[in-house]
Amino acid sequence: MFDAEIASQKNMKILEGVAKLAGECLRMERHTRPEMIDVAERLRMLRKASDQGRRQRIGLFSWIRKNKPSDVCCHFSFADMKDATNNFEASLVVGEGAFGRVYQGTIRGRETKVVIKRRQSWDPYSELEFHRVIEMMSKLQHHHIVPLIGYCYEEDEMILVYDNMARGSLRDRLYNTQSPPLTWIQRLKICIGAARALQYLHESHIIHGNLKTVDILLDEEWTAKITDTGLSKTGSSSTDEATKSGFLDPEYVHTGQLTGKSDVYSFGAVLFEVICAPPVLDRVLQFEDILADWAARWKEEGNLRTIAGTYLKGKNNLRYLNKFTETAEKCLAYRGY
Repeated sequence: MFDAEIASQKNMKILEGVAKLAGECLRMERHTRPEMIDVAERLRMLRKASDQGRRQRIGLFSWIRKNKPSDVCCHFSFADMKDATNNFEASLVVGEGAFGRVYQGTIRGRETKVVIKRRQSWDPYSELEFHRVIEMMSKLQHHHIVPLIGYCYEEDEMILVYDNMARGSLRDRLYNTQSPPLTWIQRLKICIGAARALQYLHESHIIHGNLKTVDILLDEEWTAKITDTGLSKTGSSSTDEATKSGFLDPEYVHTGQLTGKSDVYSFGAVLFEVICAPPVLDRVLQFEDILADWAARWKEEGNLRTIAGTYLKGKNNLRYLNKFTETAEKCLAYRGY
């Protein structure tokens, strides 16, 4: 649909950003259209991204070359990565993420389990993104953030190696699990850990921008650690990445601007998801409802206790339910200020 004179793999994301902005300007409901000051700013950011894409591809990894691998993180050869994954064996694939296919693997003589994310080689902005992730993650050191162990940039391959989280994601523990349900205390500790990770990111002027229960991983000791921090945004820059309904700040949808309060909104949706019983979560998935809106309606009608899991049925636990949901509601306030 784009003019052939300007359409290319290198320009595609910029063109898609312009097309998205045009669509927002053409909305039928007048109050949902962006202000011109926002339109001008977003066009300026798209132009800046286009200019940077042209300038930075040459010598993109000069920052890494100037720093010893030990100053950043471990450097792995492509042969190391093939050995770690049995030549990227299909049975070791554990998912698909924003960085491409995700594998479980082992390094250091099979002694250390890791998660290996292999980028799509055809992504026109993959090098820029890869460079940014390495630089950002090498500076982030926090107990509740999944650490980056190392990277591979060889033979046009771009691979990130992360510490393995033995107990999977919080989502795995909430949906269709055969394992015993998380206790109320476990859920509280997990939420507190995720909140501390977000606080650390915000103090570092970084916005996660896409927090969901699948992004909260659990180690052997059930410690919560946030992942996909490399996809986070610095400052309050706009982004054209899509996120799932219910976790996405509606103010961002209207303005295209991420702020720290965008993460607060997503965290509120996580809090509601944490207290729901599995049958409730399954129903939300089945009808593709927005969990945040759905739970808020139940609370307003005084029926929130009926959706809570059995782990919350005790008298002592129910005393904290209202306070917990009150916190979640405040996080989900329509406006962030």
